[in-house]
Amino acid sequence: MFKLHLILILVGLCLMVLSTRAASSDVCLHDVCHFHLNVRHHRTMTYTGSDGKSVPVTLEENGDMRLMTTWSYFGNAANGSLVKPDDVITGDGVVRRIIVANGEFPGPTLEVLEGAKVVVKVTNMMTSEVVSIHWHGMHMTDNMWADGSAYISQCPILPRQSFTYTFIADPAGTHWYHGHVTTQLADGLYGALIVHKRPPVTPSRVLMVANWFHEDYITFDVESPYRQGWKGVGDVVVDTALRDYAHDGTELNAMRYKSALINGKGRFENNAPWTTYTILQDEKMKFHVINTGGEYAFRLSIDCHHLKVVATDGFDIRPIRFQSIIVFPGETYDVVPLRQSKASCHRLANSWIRAERLKERSPDDDDKTDDVKAVIKFSDGNSDIPTSKKENCRTRKHPCKVLNCPFRGYPEQENIHCFSIADLKADVHGNGSDLLITEPDEEIFLNVGFNVGSSINCRMFENPRAPFYPHDKRNYNTCDEKACTDNNYCLCSNIIDLPLNATIQLVVTDYSFKPWPQTHHPFHLHGHSFALLGMGFASLDKSSGRMLSQNENVECLTEDCCQTRWSEVASSGVDLNVTNPPMKNTLAIPSGGYAVIRFRTNNPGWWLFHCHHASHFMEGMSLLFSVSPDSVKDPVGKFNICPEF
Repeated sequence: MFKLHLILILVGLCLMVLSTRAASSDVCLHDVCHFHLNVRHHRTMTYTGSDGKSVPVTLEENGDMRLMTTWSYFGNAANGSLVKPDDVITGDGVVRRIIVANGEFPGPTLEVLEGAKVVVKVTNMMTSEVVSIHWHGMHMTDNMWADGSAYISQCPILPRQSFTYTFIADPAGTHWYHGHVTTQLADGLYGALIVHKRPPVTPSRVLMVANWFHEDYITFDVESPYRQGWKGVGDVVVDTALRDYAHDGTELNAMRYKSALINGKGRFENNAPWTTYTILQDEKMKFHVINTGGEYAFRLSIDCHHLKVVATDGFDIRPIRFQSIIVFPGETYDVVPLRQSKASCHRLANSWIRAERLKERSPDDDDKTDDVKAVIKFSDGNSDIPTSKKENCRTRKHPCKVLNCPFRGYPEQENIHCFSIADLKADVHGNGSDLLITEPDEEIFLNVGFNVGSSINCRMFENPRAPFYPHDKRNYNTCDEKACTDNNYCLCSNIIDLPLNATIQLVVTDYSFKPWPQTHHPFHLHGHSFALLGMGFASLDKSSGRMLSQNENVECLTEDCCQTRWSEVASSGVDLNVTNPPMKNTLAIPSGGYAVIRFRTNNPGWWLFHCHHASHFMEGMSLLFSVSPDSVKDPVGKFNICPEF
């Protein structure tokens, strides 16, 4: 048995050497894995030499990059020499300030085995900003103090100070880490966290897609007219009539879209380099797909390939093939590309990877500059720009299958068959069986429609002033039950108390009293994963794909729809999968619809449940589940308690 284990390790290591990864990474195969992340500000379009000196870079029309001659303390620091694109943090080719980990953007990929003890020392090298790191997807069982939620599980790390996160790598699968002070992830502070069930044998790549702005995200926080506590001047917000909308009529975002990146590379009206993956021809390979962006969902496809989805948010599903998948902020998928057999795809030298927004567009909009691409380069092919063509679903004999539609379907002429996440099946019968064999102990309705702005049940979340150790109620403003009833707007630390070891069923609705569609909200639960039992979608016009009305199974309980409940239509019950539902930690709640999710409160602590649109999170679309606070273990070792002076 030992020899077999050793062989598997050696084979995995050999394959990793043969396969070029798109993000720096080495798999830690030890029981205890140590990492160190130095977090600091940096600048795009900058080359940093081995001596640590940074030099600005110019982007020429043909895509070449040259060092700019600049004056520095050390004298003229550059000579116009060409530099390799992989040696430059390019972003989309536009200069802006970003936040990096270990000088890398995205941050280094951390790979460990399931059950390993992970020790990560994070040092804040920024001069005037605090920071914390959330380990997105990790359960942190009996260890909420390592969750990385600023002012909830810890005090943020002060400039020039360090904090060590220690946790068990659980569950296995594709996860990630990101800054959790305001919206630092939108400034580039993120990286992949891959937890393997066993030493990897099949080569894999990380694919992180993210929308990208040209300003520090704090600018949006300051100028947002929807911000809690103050109202900004609104310069960053686009007039309602000029915003981008999906075909179903839902708004994509209130802010003006700029560009997007795959693994930190994209283009904005220039010839900046795309991310390139070099693989062996016909090599069996897996992509760890993560939407690390702050605002936008992307529909991901690979020319001349089917996408076999084998897992989501770290949990295996029964494999199924799709033409494309829609990935919302915070979500992860494990995807195996399968080459199509048609003649035009045979022995193709290179292929495009495409990530497109859900923006409504005409059929001839094949190459929008506001979307993002990457290149799959086969090792025995040439280095030319791919000539592969985007799949034309309209001309196919059989409809294109698209996973994770937050709506019932596309317009009929698009020839697309939509699948929701609820259509997936876990690969293990009775997955999470303790959730499924009995009725839930409690059912809670949470409405996330924009009825009083970014809120849950009309309560906008106000962050505590200090973490919950030591627990002091003076550190947060509880919601006044008298003031927060019916249709009243509330700004408070919305906390829902839950007992230990109970089965909780959430019915998360996206309903509004307003007569027009709102938006789809990707919600993430800290400290737990949940079973997705079912989803309901708004009705739509089959010809146009436009939303007609909210799903009839749910109704508003109050005039401003601050609260919802099952309607008479649903009195005989709704279809729920209690046999083999998929497990998730992040899920898009459909506009005009709902999701029924179930989780077990087997992890004491204060756990965030929030929208993963960065702007909505800042504005207050979140709450805390307080799970048996008396059972929470005290943090071990030194712990900053954010005292007032």
